[in-house]
Formats: sequence, structure tokens, C-alpha cells
Amino acid sequence: MRDRQRQKVYDWENKSSWSGKCKDELNEQQCLFIINSLNKIYKGMRVYTTFVNGERRNATCGNRVTSHEIKLPRQWALCWSVVLHEYAHAISDDRKYKERTNRAIEPHGKEFVTAFCVLLHKFHPEHPSYKELSQSLRDANVDFEHMESSKLHKQIGRKTIKLTKAKEDKNYDFNTSLLKLSPEGKRRLSAGDGFYQPKTKMNRVLCVLDYSIIFIHKDKPITYKKLEASFNRLPYFSDHYNKLIHKVLDEHGKLEPSLVKYMIKQGLIVATSTQNKG
Repeated sequence: MRDRQRQKVYDWENKSSWSGKCKDELNEQQCLFIINSLNKIYKGMRVYTTFVNGERRNATCGNRVTSHEIKLPRQWALCWSVVLHEYAHAISDDRKYKERTNRAIEPHGKEFVTAFCVLLHKFHPEHPSYKELSQSLRDANVDFEHMESSKLHKQIGRKTIKLTKAKEDKNYDFNTSLLKLSPEGKRRLSAGDGFYQPKTKMNRVLCVLDYSIIFIHKDKPITYKKLEASFNRLPYFSDHYNKLIHKVLDEHGKLEPSLVKYMIKQGLIVATSTQNKG
């Protein structure tokens, strides 16, 4: 679908006083806190966040059928306006919050602009008024819909997002590291119990990590969060390996960070910090 307003919206946003691009208003944990808070306000939304390096990359919000994934470049996108911009893409294109559920919308069309303005007015520290936002949009010749009558506005009510409630995650660096099996881990997996037929907790972790990397993430290392999610989600494949991994998932239970950290120290898993990865 043609995105007719894309450049107009970017120009309007960049000229606004509330635009925080390249100002480092937030850290990564605060960005995650904002996204998770919005997921609770807009019930049914599943929006996940990853951080990437590269000054030329755009911030994006991709539709993953059952969820949305926001990618934020560390160099310039850690600010309220960009986080809210990308979340507006998610809710304006989500079937539950669309005004017209069966109609496709332009990525930066009037539905998106309205969603973005609602989020700006309600949650941005400057709280630009609807009147101010509407006037600036008219001046920039950007189409939008009535904001106060939007179901997105009504859903928020009196809810707020206070960064003072964002607790520092001591395991944050660990959670965002990329994990993969070491040569020793691969030997332990194959020689110890057989392929995907584990008898110990450590081999269960190795099995799920190996399975997730090969079959789900196409030979790419994954974060602890993705590994943890693999223990709570049944893979889509229906073959011999799938039946074995089902058994692993059923028998293991909750994945403990302490166990993965121990396995890293033992040399069974390699953890590479995403701080140096794009």
C-alpha cells in the first residue's frame, strides 16, 4: 500500500518541540518499561522491543501476525517520541483497535497519526494538547482523525506511565546477551544423552537452545528472553525432533537464569553482549 504521508509525518515530527531524536532521553530499560506499560493499558497487545546499532537504520515496527516487534537504533531513537511513534504503528494496525477492522491502513495514514497524537498527549512528558497537535498537523498538511473520540483515547482513561516506577533490572545485560552452544555444549548434548533426549536439567537447556537456534531462529543466536519463551511455546514443526522437544518442554518447567549463568561459566554456552551487535 502506498504510504503517501510518510515524509510529511517525519517532517512534522522533527520540527516539533517534543521530538527527542538524538537526545538520549531514555535508557534501554526505560524504553522497555514504557512498551510493557502500554501493553498493559492496551489489553491484548503483544509488542516486543529489540535494540540495534547503526546510525542510518530506521526505527521500525514489524507485524508478526500474533505480535509486533519494535526495533530501536541505540544511536538516536531512545526517546519518548520515537517509542510512542513505533507503538502507534502497532495499535493503529492491530485488529482489536482499528476503527475499521477489515480495512488495511497506510503506515503513516490518518489512523496512525491519530494514534500517535493520543499517545503523545497522554504519555509524553510535555503532554502536547490535542488543540496544539491538530493545528500543527493542519499547518503541515497532514491528515488525521478526531482524537478525543478515538477508542484509543478512551482506552487510556486516567492511566499514566511514571518512569520512577521503572525498577533497574540487575540481570539486564545478561537478558540481552546472545546465547549459543559452545563446542563443549554440543559435545555434551550429543554424547551425554543423545540428540534431544535429555536426562539432566543442563541438557534440557542445551536441547531447547539448540532446537530454537536451528529450527525457529534459522541458525542465529538468541537472547535469554527468547530461550525462556521457547520453554513456554510449542514449536510448529511436527516431526521426530518436535516430539522429543515437546517432552523436554513438558518436563523442564520454568527456566532459571541462574542455571543458564552457571552453564556459561562451565563453558557449555557462549554469551555475547548485544551492546556490540547490530
